[in-house]
Amino acid sequence: MKKILVLATGGTIVSTQQKNGLAPGLTLDQLAQYFNDHEMDSAISFKILMNKDSTNMQPEDWLTIARTIKEQSHDYDSFIITHGTDTMAYTSAALSYLLHGTEKTIVITGSQVPVSFKKTDAKKTFRTRSLLPKNLTFPVYLLYSTVKQFWEPEQLK
Repeated sequence: MKKILVLATGGTIVSTQQKNGLAPGLTLDQLAQYFNDHEMDSAISFKILMNKDSTNMQPEDWLTIARTIKEQSHDYDSFIITHGTDTMAYTSAALSYLLHGTEKTIVITGSQVPVSFKKTDAKKTFRTRSLLPKNLTFPVYLLYSTVKQFWEPEQLK
């Protein structure tokens, strides 16, 4: 059984309705319920690193993500990073260099509509993304949205 760590960084995918509109803010338990809603042959753990709109993502945040993956790499086989779609390409590119040589599968994913909404692409995204690390046996950086898939570090545009 593969062990997967989901690292939440924010973005629309984990946003909730706030006083002034949408903002990242799902709790750990709320996030977990969307992954555990179907049968999985993987042990999935969750950690909220930050709750940021991806337009506010900074290089020090990339370092935090990379550091967490390095620190947790002995305990997990794969990682899923939930991220806002506006800057996930930048994060993906940065991580491909910061984690160069890793033998872990890392999937970066986002959505156009929050997972807590009834009509959302995020639920399908979560199911697909949680199956990817389970089935891949080689290290790869995937930037995966509902429309396109990019293999890192050479991004396609």
